[in-house]
Amino acid sequence: MLGALTEAPASIWRPAAGVVLGASDYFRTRVGVAGIEENPKGSAGSRRIVADLRIDNHDELACELDLPQASSDDEVLAHAWERWGFGVVDHIIGGFAFAAWDEQSQALFLARDHAGERPLHFARPTGPDSVFAFASMPQGLCALPSVGRRLSLARMAHHLAVLPLGNETFFEGIERLPPAHWIKVSRSGIEIRRYWHPIDTRPIRYAKDADYIEEFRERFDRAVGARLEGNDGMASQLSGGLDSASVTATAARLLAKKGGRLTAFIAVPLPEYAGEALPGRFGDEGPRATEVAAFYPNIDHVRVHGAGRDPLACWRRDARLIGQPTFNPTNMLWIEA
Repeated sequence: MLGALTEAPASIWRPAAGVVLGASDYFRTRVGVAGIEENPKGSAGSRRIVADLRIDNHDELACELDLPQASSDDEVLAHAWERWGFGVVDHIIGGFAFAAWDEQSQALFLARDHAGERPLHFARPTGPDSVFAFASMPQGLCALPSVGRRLSLARMAHHLAVLPLGNETFFEGIERLPPAHWIKVSRSGIEIRRYWHPIDTRPIRYAKDADYIEEFRERFDRAVGARLEGNDGMASQLSGGLDSASVTATAARLLAKKGGRLTAFIAVPLPEYAGEALPGRFGDEGPRATEVAAFYPNIDHVRVHGAGRDPLACWRRDARLIGQPTFNPTNMLWIEA
């Protein structure tokens, strides 16, 4: 399974009879993809968690769990699991997909982050010779003889009709765990539940409109700032729209406080483009993005066009990596450039 997902070295652990966990051994910084180094209590049954995660409230959790601020995200997750068990999803904020083995209840617990940033797929047992299995991407599960690569015609039809994505994937027998859900597998069966929904969020009420603006700016700074941790080089995809411009501007401002730089990529038309566009739209986002980048001396602005690129090769590579067709293939040329 791991070999079908990556060519990187991988490690495998067996926390209990009939239970196997595996993870690719990517280079690990504070943010990464890895198996937990050890049981926080130092007892038998180490390597009980595999995770792909970025914890945005890392510092707050490290303080609450009495851990050094330099602790990796997977170390924070390990100690959080020890303290809160199945309730750990109520305490973690960020992008994550993880699986943990609970020795006491003899249950395998998998969870995915609130927005579905990190992927997580699984296959149910279909007979006496098959088992419950999970992987980040469908390719890992397709490597199992009990699953294989049987295309789902229903999912293909839904994709072409641009219908909302449910639990199904493009492969028969493979399901995706929806965002903000967890799944528990035990001798009692398979249980799937939603642990969070936006409608359950407590409303915020202020007396003045200016207070809403101040609160939004503070939260927006925290959200962007959390994604500036754990890596040496920082980059953004800057278009001519308000959303990417807001993220890029905020990231540049926060990085400037500690002497950091930001590389902002913008997709531009080929040099021979004459400027045609539909009424009310603009076909070249380069000039607007350039204006945003000019406000911040620490932005290195990179204009990218798809000259010399093969769109079919880009789409094939993307489909191979994510296990499904590209939803907006026109963006792949400059993403791959």
